Amino acid sequence: MGFFKNIFNNSNNFVENKINKNYSNIELAEKVFNELPYGDYIKSVRDKEIKYAVQGCKCRQDTLCRVVGLCGDPDTPRKRYLIATAYAWSTASYRKKAIEYIKLYLKGPLYEKEYMCVAGFNFNTNISIDEKKNIHMASMYHYLAKAYEGEKMYEEAKEAYKMQEKLTPFWPSGYIGVADILIRQEKLKEALLYLENTKKLEYYNPVEVKNFFGEFERYNSDFKECIDNYILNIKDKIHDKEEEEKDKINYEFLLQNSPKKCPKTFKGYRRMKKQNTENFKDLKNEALKYNIKI
Repeated sequence: MGFFKNIFNNSNNFVENKINKNYSNIELAEKVFNELPYGDYIKSVRDKEIKYAVQGCKCRQDTLCRVVGLCGDPDTPRKRYLIATAYAWSTASYRKKAIEYIKLYLKGPLYEKEYMCVAGFNFNTNISIDEKKNIHMASMYHYLAKAYEGEKMYEEAKEAYKMQEKLTPFWPSGYIGVADILIRQEKLKEALLYLENTKKLEYYNPVEVKNFFGEFERYNSDFKECIDNYILNIKDKIHDKEEEEKDKINYEFLLQNSPKKCPKTFKGYRRMKKQNTENFKDLKNEALKYNIKI
C-alpha cells in the first residue's frame, strides 16, 4: 500500500507543480476548456492534470474562471481566444469582460489551431484558409452581439450581427439576430422587411445535388426554414400588437361610456376577454349598442 501511495502522491505533486508554475499554464487551460462542452463530464475525467485544475470548482462558472486564470496575461492569440470564449460562455455578470476580450481577440491575429478546424457551407471542409478565418470570426462576432444585446447596447449588437452576416452570408443566424434587435426596439415592421429581403439571397433557395447513390438531396434547406419560421413569428407579433392597440381604443371608449360594466384596468379587460367570462359577454352586448365589436 505504501508503494502505491507514494506513486500517487508524487503524481499529484508533479501536477500541482505544473499548475502553480508562474501561476499560469496555457496547455492545461486549453485541456480544461476543451472538456467544458461536455458539462458535468469534466468532474469525472481521469486526466490528473484536469482533475487537479478543477479542484474547488463548484459549478461551470467556477471552471470558466479557472480557465481564465490559467491563461494568465492575454499576450498570444491562443490565450486571447480562450479568455474571450470563456467570458462569452459565462454568466451575465461577465458580459462586459466578454465584450472587452472578444474585441481584443478580433483585432488579430487569430488562433490558427481553432480556425483551421472549422467547416464551411454544407459542412464542406475543402475551403480556403480565408473562408475558415471568416467562419471563425463570424462565431466570435455572434458572441459579441449576444453580449451587447444582453447589456441593452442594441446598436452595437446590430453592427456585430451585420458583421456576422458579411462573413457568413450562408448562415441565417446573423439576419435573425438583426431582426431580434429591431423587435427589441419595437420596430416590428422593419424587422419583417429585413427578413423578407433575405429571400432575394441565393442561400434562401435550397440546392439539389446528387448523392453517392444517384439520388437528389436538398442542401441548405435550414436557411429557408429558419427565415420562414421567423417571419411567421414576427407576423404573429405584429398581429398581436395591432389587436392590443385595437383593444385599448375599445376599452377606453367603454370605460368612459359604460364604467359600471367595464373593468378598472386595461389588463383586467384583456384578461376577461381572453377567458371569455360572463362579464365579458355582457360587455360585448353593451358594446354592440355603440356599434362596436369586441
